[in-house]
Amino acid sequence: AKLRVKFAAGQRWQAKLHALGDAYAKFLRNRRALITLLVRSSRDSKAAAAHFDAIFHDAIEGAHFGDAFAEVARDTFVDFVHGFALSGRSNGAALLRELGVVIAGIEAGSR
Repeated sequence: AKLRVKFAAGQRWQAKLHALGDAYAKFLRNRRALITLLVRSSRDSKAAAAHFDAIFHDAIEGAHFGDAFAEVARDTFVDFVHGFALSGRSNGAALLRELGVVIAGIEAGSR
C-alpha cells in the first residue's frame, strides 16, 4: 500500500504539509514494520522515499523554496513525523500542534 494524500485546489502549502504529516503519521502507525524498513538501506526504502519526496514537493509547490532549502525542509519534516510515529504516541491533536511548530520553523527558515 502506498501513501496517498489529496490536496484541495488553492490550499496553502502550510495546510498541505499539515495534511501530509497527519496522513503519513497515520500510515506509519498502521504499518509498524515500515518504520524498520525505512531506517534500513534497501531498494524498497529508496522507492518509498522517492514516493514521499514526490508528494512533499507537490505540497510545497506554492512556497517557491530553492532546491537546497526544499531538501532541508523535507528532511526536517520527515524526521519529525518518523520520530512521532516511533514514539508510539497516537494523540492526533498533539501531532497537529507539533506539526504546526515544525511548519512554522520551515516557513521562518525560508525567509
